[in-house]
Amino acid sequence: MGVTGGVVIPPMDAFGRRDTVNRNISTSQVVWNFRSALNVAALNCLGPDYSLLVDNYGAMLKRHARALSAANRGVEQRFRDEYGARYVMPRESYMTKVYNYFAFPPTMPELCDVANRLSFGVTVVDPAEFESFATQGLAELDEVLISFYNEFEAWRAAVADWEETYGTPISAPIMASSLVSDTAIQTGTGIAPVDPETAPSVPTPDAPLTVTGAPASLPGTAALPDPDPIRPTPTPASPSSDEPAYGPTPDGEE
Repeated sequence: MGVTGGVVIPPMDAFGRRDTVNRNISTSQVVWNFRSALNVAALNCLGPDYSLLVDNYGAMLKRHARALSAANRGVEQRFRDEYGARYVMPRESYMTKVYNYFAFPPTMPELCDVANRLSFGVTVVDPAEFESFATQGLAELDEVLISFYNEFEAWRAAVADWEETYGTPISAPIMASSLVSDTAIQTGTGIAPVDPETAPSVPTPDAPLTVTGAPASLPGTAALPDPDPIRPTPTPASPSSDEPAYGPTPDGEE
């Protein structure tokens, strides 16, 4: 899926659940994170399959303006209680993590499908049931990321087991790529672009081959470097408001 080996995987908690940005948060934060996930989808899910996503998102902001405003106040109060007068930066830092979490490129296709489906339901759900809908919806959106983390962690363990069994991986790091070109070498089921001047020569048919990479069922053969984890970029501090502080705002409370 074009992911490097250094992806930071949220650890499991004592109950075997991934400790994501959506764990152990207040009801107000649940509602706000659900809105944030749909905002990410509205901005990033393009194409005819998602042609109504933006309209549905806007309809949600109007239909559930009261609940969203209440959630925004609840989130702000929680950060005020915890951090006092300097609450703005921690709040903005956390929300940046939420946006980055849902905008993770490898999972965007599936996230778009789930968000698109939820966007139709949120336009018709009774405002009195919006909180319950958002709670269930956030769980479904979070599961997209959790499933990826589980699968990627299993893949990484399989690579480590392969390397321990069959030898040291090749020294030159190879990054996964979804593009195939004339200057690419195939490694297992993955394709890695290389410099044609430094690419290893192709062995002759009678030359012995040494297995050094991942099994054919795994996307890549090399030990991948661990990049720095994603560091959120805080958005500019904004004054307190009863209206949602992110994305389009509703025209007004009903």
